[in-house]
Amino acid sequence: MNLLSRTRWSRRAGLSALFVSLAVLSMPGPAGAQGVEKQKSPWEWAFGIGAMSWSDLGDVQSTIGGDFDNYGFALDMSLHRRVEVGDATLLIGGDLGFFSTESDIPGIFEDLVQRGVYVTPSMRLRFGDSNRSYLDLEAGAGWYNTDFAEIDCDNYGTILGGPVCTEINDPFDSNAFGGYVGVRTGFSKWLTVGLRAHFADFGQVSGLPTISGELEGPVYALMIGARF
Repeated sequence: MNLLSRTRWSRRAGLSALFVSLAVLSMPGPAGAQGVEKQKSPWEWAFGIGAMSWSDLGDVQSTIGGDFDNYGFALDMSLHRRVEVGDATLLIGGDLGFFSTESDIPGIFEDLVQRGVYVTPSMRLRFGDSNRSYLDLEAGAGWYNTDFAEIDCDNYGTILGGPVCTEINDPFDSNAFGGYVGVRTGFSKWLTVGLRAHFADFGQVSGLPTISGELEGPVYALMIGARF
């Protein structure tokens, strides 16, 4: 892995660690002495995991054969503060998310994979009872990044029972300002299901002479998760 690639992903890992730390610090502490009513925290953090669909990856053409999968993996973590607004609840905070899909486009050593990450300030407008059933209308805007990379997970041993993976080539990397709109609902105090459409224009694919095309949204993500 070259120094530039290591720096990029160290920065992303640092953002992830910061986001998780803020979520942990925002959680309410243990209950006090008996007889003291436990106050409800104004903070809400949530995570979701599911599938993504990015049809625009089909416009990326390779002269040596192969295509990107249009479907892949998506993950999102969020931290928001609740503010009561009349009969609704406004949640103000931010999101950290990841999405990725594979391909059979050959690189120098391995087939390319697409990786994406975003960090967005965001808001949700909630209608209904948060402890029963509700509907969230949500939107966010901020920094988006995607790249095509070769990842080798076969030759570097294992850790905690899983393979150690390393990036061996990163021919395309692009940052963009983007955003999302979505809808989310809950059927209980914890369970959430949501659908989002992400929009970002990553421009002309470059870095590999065998691949060309424009890369932009929308990227759809359907996720199921929990909130606390």
